[in-house]
Amino acid sequence: MILTKWLLSPHSGVCLPVGALSCQPREQWYNDRELLIHSGESGVNNRALSILQSSAFGICLDSEVVPKCPDDMDRRLWHNYGQNRWFDKPVQFIYFRDGRGGAFPRNSSEATKLIPLGK
Repeated sequence: MILTKWLLSPHSGVCLPVGALSCQPREQWYNDRELLIHSGESGVNNRALSILQSSAFGICLDSEVVPKCPDDMDRRLWHNYGQNRWFDKPVQFIYFRDGRGGAFPRNSSEATKLIPLGK
C-alpha cells in the first residue's frame, strides 16, 4: 500500500513505474491493484489494468535504451529499474533500440537464465 499511496500522490517530477507494484507479495499487489482501479478518472486505470492482465505475455519495447555493456543489458532485461515491465507475466520479450533483446521468464527456476535474442 505504501507504493500505491506514493504512486497516487503528487510529487516533484518523480514517477514510480506502476509495473513495480506487480513484484510485491500477492496479497499486497491485490490490495494495491484495487486502490488503483478505484482511483482512476473515468475508469482509465481499470481499463489499462484489464488489458495488461488479460495478456498471455509482455512485449517491452525500450525504444530509448541501448545497454552500454553486458552487465547493463542483464540489469535491463532482469528488471529495468521497474520501468516498462509487468512482473507477473509468465514471460516478457524485451527489445532495445539497437535491435538486441531478450526474454525474461517469471518462474524462479527459469529467472536465473536471461535469454538473449539476436537481431
